[in-house]
Amino acid sequence: MFTSPQKILCRLAVCLCLFAAGGFVDAALANMTVYPMATTVAGARNVSNTIQVFSKSDQTQYVQVKIKRVIAPATPNEREEPISAWKGTGIVASPPKFALPGGASRAVRIVSLDVPDVEALYRVYFEPVAAPDDGSGMPDRSTHGSVSVNLIWGVLVRALPSEPKLAMSRQADTDALTNDGNVRVGARQVGRCVLGAPDDSCQWTALERNVYPGGALPLPPGLRHEFIRLKFHVQGHDAIQSRDFAPVP
Repeated sequence: MFTSPQKILCRLAVCLCLFAAGGFVDAALANMTVYPMATTVAGARNVSNTIQVFSKSDQTQYVQVKIKRVIAPATPNEREEPISAWKGTGIVASPPKFALPGGASRAVRIVSLDVPDVEALYRVYFEPVAAPDDGSGMPDRSTHGSVSVNLIWGVLVRALPSEPKLAMSRQADTDALTNDGNVRVGARQVGRCVLGAPDDSCQWTALERNVYPGGALPLPPGLRHEFIRLKFHVQGHDAIQSRDFAPVP
């Protein structure tokens, strides 16, 4: 039972738009929304990008922006680590804190401090916080008696290298495909095929997996001694590509 006379901030789910795995939270519950839920920065021209924050409330809100780097994305070992702008690497958000008037919107600029050699993944969190102290030493009780539900939104940001390189190999010991390049590979299907045969003659299995640089894509059982064809897409290419891999010994 809530006993505080002040406004209750219930931190529910984090809204994640993750290519590997993600969740969905009903935006109708939120006092604010953000768009887009995924974006890119850096790349060949070291571009920045903006995220729009929209108020769904009639009151002023105060928002804090936090950034964490995603380590081992799209794997069972995925985790997040806070980043420090003073190190001169990673990404920053401007402004890191702001007031969001009722019914208004605010653009937050996401800037890459450097262009990485290998694609890096971050989550940028937008979290409602208490109003700043007005200097009187007394908390703001203007919302006395009200109870609301606020969500913490998390936006995926990919920092891209200046020269994307695609490289994949098949590992004999694990029968997995490894991403030896420097950008994410979106694996869509793998097929048991015959060398030189058309796609419609292959036996296809859906994958829908993202493989980040240095990561591995385990193949379905029964393909170890088979010739396979992988269908995938990479950043900057709308069309689905394919690549053949010989059987492992």
